[in-house]
Amino acid sequence: MKFVMLTDIKTTNLRVVLHQIWATLYVEYVVKNPLSPIEHPGGVGVNNELFELGLDRFVLCFEQERMDIAEQMLTKLPRHKSLTLLHNVHLVG
Repeated sequence: MKFVMLTDIKTTNLRVVLHQIWATLYVEYVVKNPLSPIEHPGGVGVNNELFELGLDRFVLCFEQERMDIAEQMLTKLPRHKSLTLLHNVHLVG
């Protein structure tokens, strides 16, 4: 079983995050569910609604946490005209 996460090239190693997805979501919603197939031949993805919902929530929380950390880092930097512009673009985007 392989989990693949497509990210920005600037993203750091996500091995721990992928392990969390496997341990907390896949094992709980797929492996422990007797009605859910464990084998997915031919590259077919996991077809389990609870797993998909949990994964969506996990990724949204992970993204929000990363944005919050970036926001905190920006507010700690000394104010410079270009940083203020970058900060405002980040908030709008």
